Amino acid sequence: FFDQFKFRSLFQSTLRVTSVQASQILANYLTDNLSHEQHLEDLCTSDQMSQVELEYKSSQWEDREWSKRWKEFPQKLQKAFVQYHCLALIMRFYELVLDLGFKVGDNLMDRLTMDPCRFAKDRHRMIMEHSSMSGDGNR
Repeated sequence: FFDQFKFRSLFQSTLRVTSVQASQILANYLTDNLSHEQHLEDLCTSDQMSQVELEYKSSQWEDREWSKRWKEFPQKLQKAFVQYHCLALIMRFYELVLDLGFKVGDNLMDRLTMDPCRFAKDRHRMIMEHSSMSGDGNR
């Protein structure tokens, strides 16, 4: 029931959640930066701002937003990590209810609780084993 808190699973989930949160911060920063620079370029082309002002405001925005977004990272990471593990615990509870309460067979339980990442790795391994066996027979 608490397999997700074993060292390897906990380490993998921590890396996944951390990389997703960091990627979202970076992607949102780049998107907002592009939008902000486009707005400043529009002001510059309409002669409401000089090129020097544009570069200064752009630099100020980048410095301010970069530090602000990364200051929020620990809180966002903590929230995402708690959400991830709460969801995993809820899913484990559902599995337990299905197993104990409804006596669901192993085949149906596997279909309901399949880990897509592990399934893909297992399927790849099976394909590679099958292709190596069929390749050896043709030689």
